[in-house]
Amino acid sequence: MLMKTRWGTCNIEAQRIWLNLELIKKPVHCLEYMIVYEMIHLLERHHNERSIAYMNRFMPLWQFYRENSIGNLWGMSRGNTKKLSQSGK
Repeated sequence: MLMKTRWGTCNIEAQRIWLNLELIKKPVHCLEYMIVYEMIHLLERHHNERSIAYMNRFMPLWQFYRENSIGNLWGMSRGNTKKLSQSGK
């Protein structure tokens, strides 16, 4: 699956996560962030307090990474990360 506008996606029914291959060119914490972010969708489909609690549990510095480096590194649409940040404020 070639992705041009997203860094990752999760198919909950198939229990499958797809990651954009361009992530390999980014710092490792960007890849870690997207893996954790998409895996959380296997536990919680929606962007809500529960998904934020999972992010806090599995990647305590996720907000720091998103705000200070990930947001500056995305050369394309941030996709779902924007949705999570909106629900977290």
